[in-house]
Amino acid sequence: MKSVDDKKKESNKNPVEEAGAPRWTPEQEDAITRRNENLLISAAAGSGKTSVMVERIRRMVSEEDVPVESLLVVTFTKAAAAEMKDRIRASLSNALDMEDPSSARGKILREQLRNLPLAQISTFHAFGMAVIKRFFYLTDLDPGTRVGEETEFDILKDNSIDALLEEEFEKADPDFIEFMDNYSGDRSDYAARDLIIKASGKIGAIPHGMEWAYSCVDEMENIRDKFSESKLWRILRAELNDGLKQAIDQTEKAAKILDDAGVAEKAEQLRTEEVQRYFTALSILNEDRNPLEIMPEMQQILTANVRQLRAPGGELKDVYNEVKDSVVALRNEAREIIKQFVKS
Repeated sequence: MKSVDDKKKESNKNPVEEAGAPRWTPEQEDAITRRNENLLISAAAGSGKTSVMVERIRRMVSEEDVPVESLLVVTFTKAAAAEMKDRIRASLSNALDMEDPSSARGKILREQLRNLPLAQISTFHAFGMAVIKRFFYLTDLDPGTRVGEETEFDILKDNSIDALLEEEFEKADPDFIEFMDNYSGDRSDYAARDLIIKASGKIGAIPHGMEWAYSCVDEMENIRDKFSESKLWRILRAELNDGLKQAIDQTEKAAKILDDAGVAEKAEQLRTEEVQRYFTALSILNEDRNPLEIMPEMQQILTANVRQLRAPGGELKDVYNEVKDSVVALRNEAREIIKQFVKS
């Protein structure tokens, strides 16, 4: 068995050196150790943001004696808040295991663990409600105010949309009638309602949302004549460009699986029929032509029927069936990307 001193020595190792410990990148280590300044950390999904945050908190609490109850950690979801609290608790418990329980450091860590429930580790909404309930006498809000449920918000949205549409139909403004004709189905106005709700959500989620919305309207006024010079076309072209490259990548992965399995004929079918049409659409997209000419050509290419990828005969049939699920999954991912673009 290892002595407490041995454990303490191990606990002082750098994460890169300790077996099984996280290997922090220079950027992650920088985010963990920086103090006394505002930090904005931007990173992709799955890049270790939560792990970095937990390690930053662990060092502050266990090595710098920052009281855990003085922390404010807010997340977007209840699940993320619960996970964050659990991971902080586990990290502090591991640190305590490496200390002599009777030492000053061990006592501090035990106290930090006891006080962890007092730390504000919650969703934005939960933290906001905690502030309101504690200081309601400084506001005009009822102390009984609560966070609404999604179903309640949906009902409020539906009621608001009903009132809005009824009012606009009574006015019979030609622009509104044209909007409803363009975006409603033959039997339902669901598509138009959904578009209004999504636009409202986007406008409300960005700073100075209405100013941004009006600037978009101004830009759209003469967009048909100058569409190729508009911000909308630049954004749309960039999204289409990325989507087509993703579709090519996914389909190429499927073809490689078939190549590696020895089913070269089917791999060639994918490349000549599906990958090639994505490349053709990509080439057309980047031509220096009117977007109103480019888009119909691309749509025609991307909606054309392609042959089914049938299992080969003979001995290769069993080999193909072994990799079929992986190939189908990759092709479906590519097709779903294209489907969303064609649909929109």
